[in-house]
Order: sequence, then C-alpha cells, then structure tokens
Amino acid sequence: MATIKDVAKKANVSLGTVSRVLNGGVNVNKDTYEKVMRVIEELNYYPNSMGVKLRTNKSKIIALLVPVINHPFFAELANQLEQMLTKVGYSILLVCSQQHKEREIEIFNKIKRHEVDGAIVVTHYDYKQNELKSLPLVSIDRHISAVTPYVSSDNYEATRNAILYLIKHGAKKIAYIGSKANVISEVNKRETAYLDVMKENGLTPIIFNGIIEHGEEKKIVEKVLSENNTFSVILLIIS
Repeated sequence: MATIKDVAKKANVSLGTVSRVLNGGVNVNKDTYEKVMRVIEELNYYPNSMGVKLRTNKSKIIALLVPVINHPFFAELANQLEQMLTKVGYSILLVCSQQHKEREIEIFNKIKRHEVDGAIVVTHYDYKQNELKSLPLVSIDRHISAVTPYVSSDNYEATRNAILYLIKHGAKKIAYIGSKANVISEVNKRETAYLDVMKENGLTPIIFNGIIEHGEEKKIVEKVLSENNTFSVILLIIS
C-alpha cells in the first residue's frame, strides 16, 4: 500500500507539498498540484483518515441534521450539499432527528468530541445561548439561538410572487395551508405575505395554518379538502 512518502518521492516534492494538496491545494501552484494528483492516482494512494484526524484535529465530516429525509426539500438539500462538500474534500453525515431533540443534542456532542467538524441544521427547537456557544453550526430558516447564524431564502417575496401569479391568472378564492414553526423562523413571513397581497387586492383570506409535523402534510390537505369547498386554488406552503 502506497504511503505519503511514496507519493512525495515519485512526484519529486516535499511531504508538506503533498499534505497541502490533500488539504485542498492551498499555496500550491497549479502544475505541482496536478502532478501530485496524477501520482496519487497512479499509486492508488489513500490517506489514513485517522492519521489526518490526529494531525489536524479535523474529521472532514459535516453533519446535516434534518427532521425527516422522505421529504422532497430535505432530500434535495442533502443531495446538493453532498455534492458541494465532496468537492472540498468533506463527507456528509446525514441525521434524521424525527423531531426528537435528544438526537439533535447528540450531534452537538459529536462536534464537541471532534467526531464531526460542524453541522448544518434544520430544527424545530430553540436552544439556550450557552448550549450552542462556539459550536460551528449553520441553521436553515430557523433562529435557534442568538449565537447561531442562519441562511434563508426570501420567504416573503417568494410567497408574494406566487399569490400575485395566481391572481393574475384569474384566481379569486385562494386558500393558504401553512405550517408554523415552533421557533422564530423566516418561514412565518409566508403567512404575512399572503395576508398582505390578499388585502391589497380586496380578497378574503382563507387560512388553515398550524403546527404540522413532517409526514402529516397529505393528511392535513385531505382533511381541509373534505371540510371545505369554498376556494378555487390552494397555496400549500409547509416547511
């Protein structure tokens, strides 16, 4: 089995150069980088993951924490993140919390034990600032603590454009079926956008909005449809 010394010798470079190539090629010129990569491929060299972890104190693993995976949004999110992380030499650990807080806390503990380097989270729970302080986390849509950054799409404008599109094509009775998050969330702006547009256009709001668990969406829609027939279009927005 080839070693890093074998790679360095055949590529006629230092061990440090091979190491930098393996860690993304920072401060390595293009020609040297490509030469080392060719040698790595020729020798079928694989770095010892435990050795890398001991030297760098990094696992090269990012956890993705989602409530469920059998959901179009979360499945596509996992797919896109996996592709992006692979390009920069990271692996993804997919964790489905099934909305159990203890599973989320276990991921935070894995970060503290250096089993994973950080986590991207979609959660329905909030946390005290000291619970997440200094942890490398990014939240999607949710404001889960004062110290955790979050990323979000423009929920207000996207919802507004969707409703205006329906109105433009003749819809008058537009029902809104939405899901409220348990924590402060950007997704709550969707209902605000719906109400604003309906008011601006002199239309009566028809809202069915509550806390809906992932996996229960179909059941809720079927219930609404069976109990109501006063609307012509449904705007279904569940996160």
